[in-house]
Amino acid sequence: MQREAALLAILPELRTEHARARNETTVSERSVRPILQALGWPVHDAEIVQTEHQVEEGRRVDFALGKPARAFIEVKRKGVVQTAAALQQVHTYAANATTHMLLFLTDGLTWRLFIRKGNLLGTVVKLDLQETADARLLHQLLSQERVLTGRALESATFNVRRTRPHRRRGIPAVLHARPHRGVAGLDEWT
Repeated sequence: MQREAALLAILPELRTEHARARNETTVSERSVRPILQALGWPVHDAEIVQTEHQVEEGRRVDFALGKPARAFIEVKRKGVVQTAAALQQVHTYAANATTHMLLFLTDGLTWRLFIRKGNLLGTVVKLDLQETADARLLHQLLSQERVLTGRALESATFNVRRTRPHRRRGIPAVLHARPHRGVAGLDEWT
C-alpha cells in the first residue's frame, strides 16, 4: 500500500508534466522515472533499471527492468502510443525477448501493457493515469516487488485468453484481453 500511495501522490505533478512534455526524453525523465521510483525501482541502479537496453542489433528499448530483464518499457512522446509504428516496435521487442515478460508502451499518462509468454504476445490492458483506479492497477502490474517475483506477470496472464492464430513478425498467435476484474472503465481492448 505504501508504494501505491506514493504513486497516487505524484499523479498531479505527472499530469502537469504530461501537458508540457514535448519529446521522449522529457517523458522518460519527468514521468516514467518518477513512476518507477514511486513503485520501488532503484532508478539510479543501472543494473536493475537499464536505460537504452539493446534488444537486437540497432534496436534499444528505453527501459529494461530487473536482472535479467523481466519488463520492458518503451516511451513515446504524447499522442504516439496508439500509432501502428509504436505497436510494431513492441511486437519486435517481444519477438526478440528470451523469456516471459511484461512489455509497456507509454507516453507517461497512457500505459499499454502487453505480455510475452512463450511464443504468444497479448494485449492485456490500456491504462489512463488520469483515472485513480488505473493508477492502482499500474501499481499491481509494475511495482518492483511484483515484477521481480513474477506476481505481476501472473496477474496479467490471468486476464488474457487465447483467440485466433495470427502471424506477425515471428509471433505465432495474438492474445486478447478480458477486463481486469473489479476495475471499472477498462472495457476498451485492442
